[in-house]
Amino acid sequence: MGQVYPVKDVVLPKDLKGCTNGKLPKEALRKTTPYGEAHWLADQAWKAMCAAAKADGLNLTHVGAYRPFTDQLKMFKSRYKLVKQSRNISRTWKNQTWWLIDGVAPSSSPGGSNHGWGIAYDAACLVGKKVLPITADPDGRGTLKSGLGWLLKNADRFGFSWEVREGAQAEAWHIRYYCGDNIPQAVKDYVASQPPKK
Repeated sequence: MGQVYPVKDVVLPKDLKGCTNGKLPKEALRKTTPYGEAHWLADQAWKAMCAAAKADGLNLTHVGAYRPFTDQLKMFKSRYKLVKQSRNISRTWKNQTWWLIDGVAPSSSPGGSNHGWGIAYDAACLVGKKVLPITADPDGRGTLKSGLGWLLKNADRFGFSWEVREGAQAEAWHIRYYCGDNIPQAVKDYVASQPPKK
């Protein structure tokens, strides 16, 4: 049996009520590190978690955060086909079954991704200037911390969990902020420790 990931039910922030996945208002989004945008609550939780990881000697980064609907659609069509593939991983979109192309990572159907709510991050590790998968052992000797190991121990403290518990569609890198407006104490402590904005 492979890795089992903790999964918590997502509560969306109240300011997303009435919004459409992938079509969020600018006022709900903030610039996130190192690039892109995220919902402001997810962003402050992400920054708090990255600061804690850095204090433990791990440089967390991401390779994806908020995904507008047009980006979700483009990604989906580049990863799925209407012809059955050997991996047997599928999604339904517009009442049709789409099959994941061999050799690419899964994604949600357009409008169904937590990236479209601005609360999901595809986590990675930064070693020097090189972005590595969250599961990487950068020096090959196990002497550098595994980003996944750190996340498994700490993500919940900052309000993050995984989307899929286990199996072929579980993605070690895909975490999402699940707390809505109920900000975790670790995030509150981080925000309180930051210098006031000028």
